[in-house]
Amino acid sequence: MKHRQLNIELLRIFAMILILLWHISGKMLPLIPHDFLRIREPLNYINLFITFHVDLFVLITGYFGIRNRWRHLANNVLLCTFYVTIMSACRLVAGDRISWREFLPFSMGPWWFMKCYLILVLISPVIECYLNSHSKLELNILIGIAAFISVYLGWGMHVQLYDNHGYDIFNFILLYIIGHKLKQIDMEGAKIKSTYLIGILLFCCIVRYKVQNFGYFNWFDYTSPLNILMAICVFCLFLKMDISQKYSRFILFFSSSVTKVSHPQTVGLK
Repeated sequence: MKHRQLNIELLRIFAMILILLWHISGKMLPLIPHDFLRIREPLNYINLFITFHVDLFVLITGYFGIRNRWRHLANNVLLCTFYVTIMSACRLVAGDRISWREFLPFSMGPWWFMKCYLILVLISPVIECYLNSHSKLELNILIGIAAFISVYLGWGMHVQLYDNHGYDIFNFILLYIIGHKLKQIDMEGAKIKSTYLIGILLFCCIVRYKVQNFGYFNWFDYTSPLNILMAICVFCLFLKMDISQKYSRFILFFSSSVTKVSHPQTVGLK
């Protein structure tokens, strides 16, 4: 496996850890008494700065593209069903009521990410056909149109049809296309200094901290320009990392339990 591919496997693990932290913080905060402010405050601040996790995950998918569509779809349906079964069993033990419909792919259950992701897999051949047959200018225009729909109309103007806080296929398509654009830039050998990327990240964190209570815009939305920009910066920083191959077995062991993004470069590797 090439170093860069190993970096992406590590990035997938990092994205999943952020997703877990986000949900753990959201579930734990209401259970912690107000007397324990020393615990509540750090958990509360964590969520201010990690809400780009889903955007980051979809960027990875767009970077590699989706290959072997039907096999990819079947693998993710099985993986999704596995996690749904475990989480539903925990809910039953806790006394919650669940519906059998939650176990069905594309159902109206609470597992919104997998519903959007599976739809993205289904329509990926059409997206890939366009991306691989059009010029840089046309690709940039497509990104602008997708951002106009998802970010401007949805996040900015709160147009009801598109204002789903990023929990929809529009945002996934935007991120997928941006991931493809990052692949193009990377293949062309364009260099962006790590100091610039870290500086942008710090700027975004400061803005997030200062505007968290600004009512009109929801900065926690996955369509928030800050979240998208932070995801891009983190992605580019991981691309620059040089990870020794002696850690490959350890990294691949954990990344195998995360929803797969197809990249043919790793086919046949053990």
